[in-house]
Amino acid sequence: AMLMSLVAIIIFYAIGRTLHVDRLALVVGMLLLSALPPFLSYSIRGYADTTFIAVLLGAILTLLRARTANGAAGFGFLLGALALTRYEGVLAGGILFALALIRWRRALPKILMTIGVLLVTILPYVFLARHVGRSLLPQTYLEEAGSSGYGASSLSEFRERSHTLLRRLGVFGIWGIPQSIGRALQTDPLGAHREVVAPLKEPRTVTALLAIPGWLLLFLRRRRLDTFTILLPFVGIGAAVAWYATYVRYDAFLFPPMAFAAAAGVHSGIRACRRATLPDGWGRR
Repeated sequence: AMLMSLVAIIIFYAIGRTLHVDRLALVVGMLLLSALPPFLSYSIRGYADTTFIAVLLGAILTLLRARTANGAAGFGFLLGALALTRYEGVLAGGILFALALIRWRRALPKILMTIGVLLVTILPYVFLARHVGRSLLPQTYLEEAGSSGYGASSLSEFRERSHTLLRRLGVFGIWGIPQSIGRALQTDPLGAHREVVAPLKEPRTVTALLAIPGWLLLFLRRRRLDTFTILLPFVGIGAAVAWYATYVRYDAFLFPPMAFAAAAGVHSGIRACRRATLPDGWGRR
């Protein structure tokens, strides 16, 4: 698991360079991702979580870079591996395959290659499970899900769980920072700096703050399909987690796009500083 967490971080960097994000900004994003508590803690345990994240990021990178049938074959293999690693991989893989159909709508050979390799990857497991008389999901897994009350029972509960996930990602917490600073200025002006420094000690809050300009930059790009390729699989996973169970452990699945948006936010700051401080033609790409 620890090895796969390192692989995931390396692939994270490769995705950023594919989208021409500044190297220094990506290093900041990598540090934020590796410092986020669930990702850090579960990378040293025997769970498949970090392996799943690494395979998902690998599938995203392959889709972004695939130019030939060989690239499509690699993409198909990773989609199969994704589905076999965790059940959320079926949903994330389906989203990635739909995005591949959009990206390759005029490249039928790549689509057929992806489907062929995907089937070759998953069918042996399906046939083996059927041969030994086992379901595709272990019976104990289904019994645990049925007896533990997993699954949102209503739309309002699903919405509440979604808010819980976003709150733990730091998305809601950042909006309370100006209010906290304002109250501190009224009650203790000399100690107000503590309200500024305190949130910066929490990696989630720092990531969420940097992600705001990052998402703006990513969605203002001409090739917004690349942004959706990075974001939508994780949105699908987030929806599955919100429906199934909002354990802190599953937060690690949702951190990579936040860290990537934070890196894009740092990238926008670096680019703005270069334009403001360097003579014309210097340090621009």
